Amino acid sequence: MIKITESAKEKLQGTLERNPGKYLRIIMKGIGWGGPKLGMALDEPKENEQTVQADGIEILVADDVRPFASGQVLDWVSVFGGEGFVLQPESGSSC
Repeated sequence: MIKITESAKEKLQGTLERNPGKYLRIIMKGIGWGGPKLGMALDEPKENEQTVQADGIEILVADDVRPFASGQVLDWVSVFGGEGFVLQPESGSSC
């Protein structure tokens, strides 16, 4: 499934504490040259929807998105011009 770096886990836990009842949801935004484009959002679970564990964090991943989310790493990056979450293949490469 998805791996979460320590820096992302710390930031995500803070975000979830400030947004009770919300979970991180991994979504598919479309399909491009490199395959599916994944994104993230804060969301509430739908009826009968189960969460999955990723490094101690409960996240929402629809059944049709799970195969594409597997092997992804959620990280928190801080670069010139901004900071935020990034979701990328564990290999570190993307198209």
